[in-house]
Amino acid sequence: MKRILLFFVSVTLVLSCSKEEEPTIRMDFTYDGNTYALAKTFIEDWGVNGDNQSRDYDLLVTSSSITYNSNSSSYSGIGDVVYLDLNSASTTEFIPGNFVWSSTRGPNTIVDGAVGIGINTESFTGGTVEEFTAGTVTVTKEGDNYTVSFNCTTASGKEVSGSWTGIMTSTD
Repeated sequence: MKRILLFFVSVTLVLSCSKEEEPTIRMDFTYDGNTYALAKTFIEDWGVNGDNQSRDYDLLVTSSSITYNSNSSSYSGIGDVVYLDLNSASTTEFIPGNFVWSSTRGPNTIVDGAVGIGINTESFTGGTVEEFTAGTVTVTKEGDNYTVSFNCTTASGKEVSGSWTGIMTSTD
């Protein structure tokens, strides 16, 4: 009888313990009621800012159709992009963190940005482009993988929000 009771208690404990679900990684952004896939992020180092307290980095988060040629230092392809001009809290390296919109460059600020839909990245023409006028960006790092999450507002008042996770490609 004790064995049967022990068996039922064991089965009950096993069944009541559920496996934790892995979080869903979002790899897209929404703009004007539509969702667009994101596949990669390029990062470019523009050097120390005039405040001597931060460093300027441009992030270009793109769809899979966009490529970068390091030999010619140029982009190619037609696709969707989110451009983020971030300023790191370090003068020597990109430091993940929370970046807030600002009219001036300084540690952990975003001073410029835009969303592009169907853009020809060789000439940065065609499609739709809207500049950001406000927003926040959060960048985290685990191992070699970065997660870039953003929530920005365009000049026309449209919200652009999304997230991408992966290894950033340097264009330097």
